[in-house]
Amino acid sequence: MRFSSTPDLFSLQEQFHCIADEMDQKQPTETRREALLRLCQVPPSDVMAGESWSQLRISLMDALADDDELISQTALSFHAKMFAGMYYHPYNRTMFVLPQLFYRSPSA
Repeated sequence: MRFSSTPDLFSLQEQFHCIADEMDQKQPTETRREALLRLCQVPPSDVMAGESWSQLRISLMDALADDDELISQTALSFHAKMFAGMYYHPYNRTMFVLPQLFYRSPSA
């Protein structure tokens, strides 16, 4: 699946949902790699505004600690792009995400 240059909102949300499912830790490494690389084609501001953000956020945090170096480095790069472009996001959204990147509750 590739992102078209001008996807409609429904199509983009559908693609985010599919990527979120494919990034689940239960998926094979290659599937998670491909999903993360597709996600990196989209501006982080669009990803954070999507309906699947809560699921993607969890998958991105899991990807940071993944044993696969390509997945963990790609996730780190995506997070760097997200914070580098934080002027695109409302201040409160960015400040909400930042602590969650560094803290995981014991039940997670």
